[in-house]
Amino acid sequence: MKFAYREKVLLLSASIGDGHNQVARAMSESIKDYLPRLEPVTVDLTTLIHPAFSKISTFMYKQSIKKLPQLYGYLYRKTRIQSAFSTKLHSFFIMGSHSILELIQSIKPVAIISTHPFAAGMISKLKEEGAVGIPAITIITDYGDHSYWVHPCTDQYIVATQQLKRKLIDIGIEAYKIQATGIPLKRGFSKRVSKQGVSGKYGLSPHKFTLLVMGGGDGFFPKEAFQQLETLSTPIQLMIVCGKNDKLKDSLQRAFAYSKHDVRIMGYMDNIHELMAISNLVMTKPGGVTMSEAIAMGAPLLVSSPLPGQEQDNSLFIEQSGIGLLANNSTEIIDQLKKVLLNPQILTTIQQNMIKHQTKFAAMDTIKVTVQLMKHAKTEKIG
Repeated sequence: MKFAYREKVLLLSASIGDGHNQVARAMSESIKDYLPRLEPVTVDLTTLIHPAFSKISTFMYKQSIKKLPQLYGYLYRKTRIQSAFSTKLHSFFIMGSHSILELIQSIKPVAIISTHPFAAGMISKLKEEGAVGIPAITIITDYGDHSYWVHPCTDQYIVATQQLKRKLIDIGIEAYKIQATGIPLKRGFSKRVSKQGVSGKYGLSPHKFTLLVMGGGDGFFPKEAFQQLETLSTPIQLMIVCGKNDKLKDSLQRAFAYSKHDVRIMGYMDNIHELMAISNLVMTKPGGVTMSEAIAMGAPLLVSSPLPGQEQDNSLFIEQSGIGLLANNSTEIIDQLKKVLLNPQILTTIQQNMIKHQTKFAAMDTIKVTVQLMKHAKTEKIG
């Protein structure tokens, strides 16, 4: 059914870490699937502020966490709880709110969903000033709390777990403003996948141990870890997703040309749910969205060297909930692989733990929350 006019929902993201964009895409998909009378409009905050700012901010973010991780971690901890310092620093990050106001006035959305803390801060500021009066929803894309996600004029928070909901309540947010739906994921992660059928699609055996490596495209995995995979006595199936890093892809293709393992070196992949579904273990950096994707597909995690900040928060959740294994260096990565190859029951236990935390329909639940806020806003306007 086609609608002559569709009210718009503004999805605000930022290309500072890909997870924020992934959640915005998931919400856009779900709105199109379940609310065709609404039109999702996705905007990258960094591009909106200035066309060149997106590449610059992404580069600076990646360089800061790679080359100055301790400084990044210090600032993260220093601003975790709201203080004069955190407020002053945050005011710098939300200076582009006038650009968003012009966008809002242009497209006239009926609700705004923010998947990045700076976007959430800008919208709250505009609401506080009386410039915007529509529902504002914030989706927190990690498993830990931080003051930059929390703002006085946010109407609803979407969080990953009940544990995170309790943390937000502890810092003063009313319980009714927080929904522990899980982090919204793209539709593929809500579907059952036939391991046998999909394995054949990639020329792999469903009966052989399969390791999926993600996150290496940004250069966050030590090369030694890849080299030491050859020390495994048992040949495995190995899929390495390099993203858009063609240089890494070419390098790994040369490095594994004569490997004992059955290796697939891949570029950017839009069907990660399939790769996770056929994998016995996923080696990755502990980003909140990637973790949620793995949990949804029941793919045990192997997390290496979490960076100071949100990655440490996310790793703590992995450890406490028993949904994965941790490694601090390349030697520990290989030790963990040897352990699970000798004792597959370890992975079975992790998968059982993951079932307790699966939230495959978080995007749909977030839509329900958004619709309720829209109805309430219209009722108040009429009244």
